[in-house]
Amino acid sequence: MNKTVPRSASICAELIASIASGALRPGDPIDMALLCRRHRVSRTVVREAIAELAGKGLIVARPGIGTEVAAESRWNLLDAALIQASLPFDGPGSLMAQAGALRRVIEPAIAADAARHASRTARASILQSLRRIASATGSGKPDSLPMLANALHETIASASPNRMLGMIDRAVSTARVAHYQRLQSTDRVDCAAALATRPLIVRQTGLALAVVRGEVLAASSHALDLASVCAGLDSGAQARAAAQGDCMSPHAVDDHDDPDGPATRPMPDTDTVRLRIPSLLALTARMAALEG
Repeated sequence: MNKTVPRSASICAELIASIASGALRPGDPIDMALLCRRHRVSRTVVREAIAELAGKGLIVARPGIGTEVAAESRWNLLDAALIQASLPFDGPGSLMAQAGALRRVIEPAIAADAARHASRTARASILQSLRRIASATGSGKPDSLPMLANALHETIASASPNRMLGMIDRAVSTARVAHYQRLQSTDRVDCAAALATRPLIVRQTGLALAVVRGEVLAASSHALDLASVCAGLDSGAQARAAAQGDCMSPHAVDDHDDPDGPATRPMPDTDTVRLRIPSLLALTARMAALEG
Protein backbone atom coordinates (compact mmCIF):
# COMPACT_ATOMS: atom_id res chain seq x y z
CA MET A 1 0.00 0.00 0.00
CA ASN A 2 1.52 3.34 -1.08
CA LYS A 3 1.99 5.96 1.59
CA THR A 4 0.49 9.38 0.95
CA VAL A 5 3.18 12.05 0.65
CA PRO A 6 2.40 14.98 2.98
CA ARG A 7 1.44 18.16 1.14
CA SER A 8 4.09 19.95 3.14
CA ALA A 9 6.86 17.79 1.60
CA SER A 10 7.20 19.88 -1.57
CA ILE A 11 7.45 23.05 0.52
CA CYS A 12 10.17 21.48 2.67
CA ALA A 13 12.07 20.38 -0.43
CA GLU A 14 11.87 23.86 -1.97
CA LEU A 15 13.06 25.61 1.15
CA ILE A 16 15.90 23.15 1.82
CA ALA A 17 17.10 23.50 -1.79
CA SER A 18 17.01 27.29 -1.50
CA ILE A 19 18.98 27.20 1.75
CA ALA A 20 21.52 24.69 0.41
CA SER A 21 22.09 26.74 -2.75
CA GLY A 22 22.43 30.02 -0.86
CA ALA A 23 19.33 31.54 -2.44
CA LEU A 24 18.04 31.84 1.13
CA ARG A 25 20.66 32.95 3.63
CA PRO A 26 20.66 33.13 7.43
CA GLY A 27 18.39 35.95 8.53
CA ASP A 28 16.34 35.98 5.32
CA PRO A 29 12.58 36.04 6.01
CA ILE A 30 10.28 33.21 4.97
CA ASP A 31 7.24 34.57 3.14
CA MET A 32 4.53 32.20 4.30
CA ALA A 33 1.80 33.93 2.28
CA LEU A 34 3.86 33.48 -0.90
CA LEU A 35 4.37 29.79 -0.14
CA CYS A 36 0.62 29.38 0.34
CA ARG A 37 -0.10 30.91 -3.06
CA ARG A 38 2.70 29.11 -4.88
CA HIS A 39 1.78 25.67 -3.57
CA ARG A 40 -1.97 26.35 -3.31
CA VAL A 41 -2.13 25.17 0.27
CA SER A 42 -3.42 26.53 3.54
CA ARG A 43 -1.26 28.23 6.15
CA THR A 44 -1.63 25.08 8.25
CA VAL A 45 0.28 23.07 5.64
CA VAL A 46 2.97 25.74 5.42
CA ARG A 47 3.28 25.74 9.21
CA GLU A 48 3.82 21.95 9.10
CA ALA A 49 6.72 22.47 6.70
CA ILE A 50 8.12 25.28 8.83
CA ALA A 51 7.92 23.10 11.94
CA GLU A 52 9.80 20.27 10.20
CA LEU A 53 12.59 22.59 9.08
CA ALA A 54 12.73 24.15 12.53
CA GLY A 55 13.40 20.66 13.85
CA LYS A 56 16.40 20.47 11.52
CA GLY A 57 17.64 23.79 12.85
CA LEU A 58 17.21 25.47 9.46
CA ILE A 59 14.39 27.88 10.30
CA VAL A 60 13.55 29.83 13.43
CA ALA A 61 10.41 31.75 14.39
CA ARG A 62 11.09 35.00 16.23
CA PRO A 63 8.18 36.53 18.17
CA GLY A 64 7.36 39.97 16.85
CA ILE A 65 9.77 39.52 13.92
CA GLY A 66 8.55 36.54 11.92
CA THR A 67 9.98 33.36 10.50
CA GLU A 68 13.48 33.41 9.03
CA VAL A 69 16.40 31.22 8.06
CA ALA A 70 18.34 30.31 11.19
CA ALA A 71 22.02 30.99 11.73
CA GLU A 72 24.17 28.27 10.14
CA SER A 73 25.54 27.37 13.56
CA ARG A 74 22.09 25.97 14.38
CA TRP A 75 21.73 23.80 11.27
CA ASN A 76 21.89 20.04 11.50
CA LEU A 77 24.57 19.69 8.84
CA LEU A 78 24.34 15.89 8.98
CA ASP A 79 20.68 15.88 7.99
CA ALA A 80 20.25 13.61 4.95
CA ALA A 81 17.81 15.97 3.21
CA LEU A 82 20.21 18.90 3.51
CA ILE A 83 23.15 16.85 2.22
CA GLN A 84 21.02 15.56 -0.66
CA ALA A 85 20.05 19.11 -1.60
CA SER A 86 23.72 20.15 -1.42
CA LEU A 87 24.94 17.56 -3.96
CA PRO A 88 24.98 19.93 -6.96
CA PHE A 89 27.14 22.42 -5.06
CA ASP A 90 30.66 21.08 -4.52
CA GLY A 91 32.91 24.10 -4.20
CA PRO A 92 35.68 24.33 -1.58
CA GLY A 93 33.35 25.50 1.21
CA SER A 94 30.36 23.35 0.28
CA LEU A 95 28.75 20.67 2.41
CA MET A 96 29.97 18.08 -0.09
CA ALA A 97 33.57 19.21 0.42
CA GLN A 98 33.12 19.24 4.17
CA ALA A 99 31.53 15.78 4.05
CA GLY A 100 34.61 14.60 2.17
CA ALA A 101 36.85 15.99 4.89
CA LEU A 102 34.68 14.32 7.53
CA ARG A 103 34.96 10.99 5.72
CA ARG A 104 38.75 11.20 5.93
CA VAL A 105 38.42 11.54 9.70
CA ILE A 106 35.71 9.05 10.62
CA GLU A 107 36.19 6.22 8.09
CA PRO A 108 39.73 5.34 9.24
CA ALA A 109 38.48 5.35 12.86
CA ILE A 110 35.54 3.12 11.95
CA ALA A 111 37.73 0.71 9.99
CA ALA A 112 40.22 0.44 12.86
CA ASP A 113 37.44 -0.14 15.38
CA ALA A 114 35.81 -2.75 13.15
CA ALA A 115 39.16 -4.52 12.72
CA ARG A 116 39.47 -4.74 16.50
CA HIS A 117 35.94 -5.90 17.28
CA ALA A 118 34.31 -7.49 14.20
CA SER A 119 32.60 -10.77 15.00
CA ARG A 120 32.81 -13.81 12.75
CA THR A 121 29.34 -13.01 11.42
CA ALA A 122 30.32 -9.39 10.75
CA ARG A 123 33.47 -10.50 8.91
CA ALA A 124 31.39 -12.82 6.71
CA SER A 125 29.02 -9.92 5.91
CA ILE A 126 31.96 -7.71 4.93
CA LEU A 127 33.28 -10.37 2.58
CA GLN A 128 29.83 -10.83 1.06
CA SER A 129 29.62 -7.07 0.40
CA LEU A 130 33.00 -7.25 -1.29
CA ARG A 131 31.86 -10.19 -3.43
CA ARG A 132 28.93 -8.13 -4.70
CA ILE A 133 31.31 -5.34 -5.73
CA ALA A 134 33.61 -7.84 -7.46
CA SER A 135 30.66 -9.39 -9.28
CA ALA A 136 29.39 -6.02 -10.52
CA THR A 137 32.92 -5.04 -11.56
CA GLY A 138 33.51 -8.28 -13.44
CA SER A 139 30.15 -8.07 -15.22
CA GLY A 140 31.18 -4.91 -17.05
CA LYS A 141 28.05 -3.17 -15.67
CA PRO A 142 29.40 -0.76 -13.07
CA ASP A 143 26.28 1.40 -12.67
CA SER A 144 25.41 -0.28 -9.36
CA LEU A 145 28.91 0.16 -7.93
CA PRO A 146 28.33 3.42 -6.00
CA MET A 147 25.48 1.89 -3.98
CA LEU A 148 27.39 -1.37 -3.49
CA ALA A 149 30.47 0.54 -2.37
CA ASN A 150 28.40 2.47 0.14
CA ALA A 151 26.93 -0.81 1.38
CA LEU A 152 30.47 -2.09 2.04
CA HIS A 153 31.23 0.96 4.17
CA GLU A 154 27.96 0.55 6.06
CA THR A 155 28.70 -3.12 6.69
CA ILE A 156 32.13 -2.24 8.07
CA ALA A 157 30.56 0.47 10.25
CA SER A 158 28.03 -2.03 11.61
CA ALA A 159 30.95 -4.24 12.69
CA SER A 160 32.12 -1.47 15.03
CA PRO A 161 30.48 -1.40 18.46
CA ASN A 162 30.75 2.41 18.56
CA ARG A 163 27.19 3.53 17.87
CA MET A 164 28.05 7.22 17.58
CA LEU A 165 30.57 6.52 14.83
CA GLY A 166 27.90 4.44 13.11
CA MET A 167 25.40 7.30 13.33
CA ILE A 168 27.84 9.76 11.76
CA ASP A 169 28.72 7.22 9.07
CA ARG A 170 25.05 6.82 8.15
CA ALA A 171 24.69 10.59 7.97
CA VAL A 172 27.45 10.93 5.36
CA SER A 173 26.26 7.96 3.27
CA THR A 174 24.38 10.23 0.85
CA ALA A 175 27.54 12.24 0.20
CA ARG A 176 29.59 9.04 -0.06
CA VAL A 177 27.37 7.64 -2.81
CA ALA A 178 27.70 10.96 -4.64
CA HIS A 179 31.50 10.85 -4.28
CA TYR A 180 31.57 7.38 -5.84
CA GLN A 181 29.22 8.44 -8.63
CA ARG A 182 31.38 11.42 -9.49
CA LEU A 183 34.54 9.35 -9.41
CA GLN A 184 32.97 6.83 -11.76
CA SER A 185 31.73 9.60 -14.07
CA THR A 186 35.15 11.29 -14.10
CA ASP A 187 36.94 8.04 -14.81
CA ARG A 188 34.68 7.33 -17.76
CA VAL A 189 35.76 10.57 -19.36
CA ASP A 190 39.40 9.59 -19.23
CA CYS A 191 39.50 5.81 -19.58
CA ALA A 192 37.38 2.77 -20.27
CA ALA A 193 34.62 2.21 -17.71
CA ALA A 194 35.78 -1.26 -16.71
CA LEU A 195 39.35 -0.10 -16.16
CA ALA A 196 38.11 2.91 -14.22
CA THR A 197 36.63 0.61 -11.59
CA ARG A 198 39.84 -1.35 -11.03
CA PRO A 199 41.62 1.09 -8.69
CA LEU A 200 38.49 1.24 -6.56
CA ILE A 201 38.09 -2.51 -6.20
CA VAL A 202 41.78 -2.84 -5.34
CA ARG A 203 41.37 -0.28 -2.58
CA GLN A 204 38.05 -1.72 -1.42
CA THR A 205 39.54 -5.21 -1.34
CA GLY A 206 42.48 -3.97 0.73
CA LEU A 207 40.14 -2.26 3.18
CA ALA A 208 37.77 -5.22 3.54
CA LEU A 209 40.52 -7.82 3.93
CA ALA A 210 42.39 -5.72 6.48
CA VAL A 211 39.24 -5.43 8.60
CA VAL A 212 38.50 -9.15 8.27
CA ARG A 213 42.06 -10.07 9.26
CA GLY A 214 41.97 -7.74 12.24
CA GLU A 215 44.84 -5.60 10.90
CA VAL A 216 44.00 -2.34 12.66
CA LEU A 217 46.66 -0.04 11.18
CA ALA A 218 46.23 -1.44 7.66
CA ALA A 219 42.44 -1.06 7.87
CA SER A 220 42.76 2.56 8.96
CA SER A 221 45.31 3.28 6.21
CA HIS A 222 43.18 1.70 3.48
CA ALA A 223 40.10 3.59 4.67
CA LEU A 224 41.96 6.91 4.62
CA ASP A 225 43.30 6.19 1.13
CA LEU A 226 39.87 5.27 -0.20
CA ALA A 227 38.14 8.27 1.38
CA SER A 228 40.83 10.60 0.04
CA VAL A 229 40.48 9.26 -3.51
CA CYS A 230 36.69 9.58 -3.44
CA ALA A 231 36.37 12.89 -1.62
CA GLY A 232 39.23 14.50 -3.54
CA LEU A 233 36.87 15.03 -6.48
CA ASP A 234 36.02 18.55 -5.38
CA SER A 235 38.66 19.58 -7.92
CA GLY A 236 37.80 18.42 -11.43
CA ALA A 237 41.41 18.74 -12.63
CA GLN A 238 42.65 16.76 -9.64
CA ALA A 239 40.05 14.09 -10.31
CA ARG A 240 41.04 13.72 -13.96
CA ALA A 241 44.72 13.55 -13.03
CA ALA A 242 43.99 10.88 -10.43
CA ALA A 243 41.85 8.95 -12.89
CA GLN A 244 44.59 8.93 -15.52
CA GLY A 245 47.37 8.17 -13.08
CA ASP A 246 45.50 5.26 -11.51
CA CYS A 247 43.70 3.85 -14.50
CA MET A 248 46.07 3.89 -17.41
CA SER A 249 48.27 1.15 -16.03
CA PRO A 250 47.22 -2.19 -14.58
CA HIS A 251 50.27 -1.94 -12.32
CA ALA A 252 50.02 1.56 -10.92
CA VAL A 253 52.98 1.06 -8.62
CA ASP A 254 55.22 0.70 -11.70
CA ASP A 255 54.04 3.91 -13.39
CA HIS A 256 57.05 5.87 -12.13
CA ASP A 257 59.32 3.55 -14.13
CA ASP A 258 57.66 4.44 -17.42
CA PRO A 259 59.74 7.21 -19.06
CA ASP A 260 56.86 8.22 -21.29
CA GLY A 261 54.48 8.74 -18.35
CA PRO A 262 50.78 7.84 -18.26
CA ALA A 263 49.69 10.68 -20.53
CA THR A 264 51.34 9.22 -23.64
CA ARG A 265 50.60 5.54 -23.15
CA PRO A 266 47.87 4.11 -25.40
CA MET A 267 44.51 3.32 -23.82
CA PRO A 268 43.88 -0.42 -23.51
CA ASP A 269 40.99 -1.95 -25.38
CA THR A 270 37.96 -3.11 -23.40
CA ASP A 271 38.75 -6.84 -23.65
CA THR A 272 42.25 -6.28 -22.27
CA VAL A 273 40.80 -4.14 -19.50
CA ARG A 274 38.43 -6.89 -18.41
CA LEU A 275 41.30 -9.37 -18.20
CA ARG A 276 43.15 -7.03 -15.87
CA ILE A 277 40.31 -6.89 -13.36
CA PRO A 278 41.03 -9.45 -10.62
CA SER A 279 39.27 -12.73 -11.30
CA LEU A 280 36.02 -12.96 -9.39
CA LEU A 281 36.56 -16.67 -8.85
CA ALA A 282 40.09 -16.17 -7.51
CA LEU A 283 38.93 -13.35 -5.26
CA THR A 284 36.04 -15.44 -3.95
CA ALA A 285 38.33 -18.38 -3.24
CA ARG A 286 40.67 -16.09 -1.33
CA MET A 287 37.78 -14.79 0.75
CA ALA A 288 36.49 -18.29 1.44
CA ALA A 289 39.93 -19.28 2.73
CA LEU A 290 39.84 -16.33 5.12
CA GLU A 291 36.37 -17.24 6.34
CA GLY A 292 37.57 -20.76 7.10
